[in-house]
Amino acid sequence: MPSGPLLADGTRPMRAIRRFALGDMQISIINDGAFSMGVGMFGANVGKEAVADLLEGYGLSPTKAQMPLQVMLIETEGVRLLVDTGMGDVSFNKSDPKAGRLLTSLASLGVGQKDIDVLLLSHGHPDHIGGLTVEGERVFSDALHYLPDVE
Repeated sequence: MPSGPLLADGTRPMRAIRRFALGDMQISIINDGAFSMGVGMFGANVGKEAVADLLEGYGLSPTKAQMPLQVMLIETEGVRLLVDTGMGDVSFNKSDPKAGRLLTSLASLGVGQKDIDVLLLSHGHPDHIGGLTVEGERVFSDALHYLPDVE
């Protein structure tokens, strides 16, 4: 589905949105974009060289990982529940601005900020809660917010 900022030719880039039914629920998996980060935190028990070898074996960068971001929208019995909020306008690890497209993606589904009834936040990392605010303003101010006591 097209979403995101207008390109120079007036079109919008395609963003991955997968929709399917599960019982009475309509589920949408929305690609919020991606961010880049160093791979140093991965495979700490095997060492940097082993991690680099594994990544290079798959044609990936041995030093930087591209981390995709997905947000789930669940619609059922008049309730819209959003699982996580993506990056919003958070700048993480000096990554390229390839994230924070949730609101545009929701709009492409005909869903506005005020249409979200419940937010279920899986944990408090920036790529999961960054979309709670944009430019310092609460995004889903009418929704009930849930965050586990223990991350």
